Amino acid sequence: MTGGAGFIGSNLTLALQEKFPEARLTVIDDFRSGNFKNLAGYRGDFVAQNLATLDWREKFGDPAAAGFDAIFHLASITDTTLHDQFVQVHDNVESFRRVLNFARPTGTRVIYASSASTYGAITAPSVESNGAAPANIYSFSKVIMDNIAM
Repeated sequence: MTGGAGFIGSNLTLALQEKFPEARLTVIDDFRSGNFKNLAGYRGDFVAQNLATLDWREKFGDPAAAGFDAIFHLASITDTTLHDQFVQVHDNVESFRRVLNFARPTGTRVIYASSASTYGAITAPSVESNGAAPANIYSFSKVIMDNIAM
């Protein structure tokens, strides 16, 4: 679970732990926006790491031997007021790319959270075919990640 100390990631982690008590869970987070308190009661492994620089093979070994059933990728810099556009796009997109590159050889499922913000300020009703219209750098990074996921 990347971003496992964030609001959504921690709640999903704790729900998975409760529903699948025998599952081996690993949370990866760098605490940029997450908090250790969100993981109160968590019993799995934890990796404190910036995902944009994480070498998945070095950390977890060969993807086939790592034994991941799925990778939930929820980590991202979400601050829409961040002024360093390079850092936000680089870290968000490169993190996603590294997850995919690790998962691809074994067909490990990657469950990734996009964002409604990729469609920009819209009026209802709206349809997905209207296309992306990111209003900020966070949304732009999510559009790029959506493109990579296709």
